[in-house]
Amino acid sequence: MLLEFVLLSEERARPGEGLLPLRSAVVKAAHHLGEQTGTVYMSFSSSAGSGHTDGDDTTDLTDISNGSYGRDYPEVMPPDVVACLIRETPLAEPTPELLEAALDISVGAAMCWQPPHGEDVLASSPVVVAALQDAAEVVAASPHVRWWDAPLIQDALDDQWTVSWSDQPGSPATGISVCPAQQSGEQ
Repeated sequence: MLLEFVLLSEERARPGEGLLPLRSAVVKAAHHLGEQTGTVYMSFSSSAGSGHTDGDDTTDLTDISNGSYGRDYPEVMPPDVVACLIRETPLAEPTPELLEAALDISVGAAMCWQPPHGEDVLASSPVVVAALQDAAEVVAASPHVRWWDAPLIQDALDDQWTVSWSDQPGSPATGISVCPAQQSGEQ
């Protein structure tokens, strides 16, 4: 969620610009890290097919996935470069809309039944975790997230599930709990 918040902050800091260095770096790093875990990684750009270019009218944004976009970056993007770009990205004000969008993107991409994909591996690397610290502090200080740690109502507690993972790359889920409502036969 924090990485999504920073990526959305980058979009707000560069309105109308096609060149988003952090987004490009995340895509390249996640692609490589996803391949290491056996994950097929595809990326899509909201500008794809729009004809929007990076300023020199020679590289369409649809070229992100084939490596010709961002020629200044290495083919395999190391997490430390992503971390540097995270630190350089001005953080947007954590409005309710921005926080909801970051949370929605993060939850919408979650695939708890599969091993982490490249972006999750990237976001959990120690250097990126450290770089996201400022974003964590900004989000945590926002009054718009106070409800995130409020107690759950009983109906929500009755529908909680747990997925356990092995530490071995590529291993499937090792156990999925049965929610309490199912155990008591209420559903």
